[in-house]
Amino acid sequence: MGLENDQYSAHVRLWGAVIKLAIRDARRLRDVGGRRESPKWEQRKYGRLLTDTSPQEFFDSDWFEEICRMTGASPETIRAAIRRAELEEMIDD
Repeated sequence: MGLENDQYSAHVRLWGAVIKLAIRDARRLRDVGGRRESPKWEQRKYGRLLTDTSPQEFFDSDWFEEICRMTGASPETIRAAIRRAELEEMIDD
């Protein structure tokens, strides 16, 4: 029984890390997304983020919902926090 709990705990931590990385990617995209041209170093650093599917698509996906269910996280709470951060940036401009 202890091994099963350890495996479940590791599973939850892994998917929690995936969610955290997606949030970080969304934040980075927001930071660089409004620019028409980016420096070469930024294009190399964020190239995949700028050309592949967006983190927002991940947050809107059924896969994100499933990960949240597995980890006990609330997809609505995470989405609302991301929207609040976007609104705060709009107000700060």
